[in-house]
Amino acid sequence: MQWELRTEKGQPVELPLEVTSFRGGLATIVDAQPPQHPGSTGRVFTHAGGEYFPSVYGLQWVKVQEEDGELNAAVRLMSRIGGSFAAALATAYWAGDSDNRARILAGWPDLIERYRRMAQGGADD
Repeated sequence: MQWELRTEKGQPVELPLEVTSFRGGLATIVDAQPPQHPGSTGRVFTHAGGEYFPSVYGLQWVKVQEEDGELNAAVRLMSRIGGSFAAALATAYWAGDSDNRARILAGWPDLIERYRRMAQGGADD
């Protein structure tokens, strides 16, 4: 089991991340610590040296299965380096519920697998 820091919309966070607190303050999150026990929410650390609960910035830690972590890495890569279609699929994936995410995975398995291999450091076909 591994942890992944996500936005309110369920998208994985890539650091550094510019954020706005619930009070409207701007900050840049540069590091994060996942929960250490079931009652913890973990922490996020700002460029200015502050330590905060993730919810201050609309973030949360989510447990993911190892295979989900690989899939999430592939979808993040689609968003960052993919063409407009791959990036749009990545956006739809993060916005979707589990049924719609399954539809995206079933509809474009070759595309998803290509980015999964790239995320694992494999060569692109």
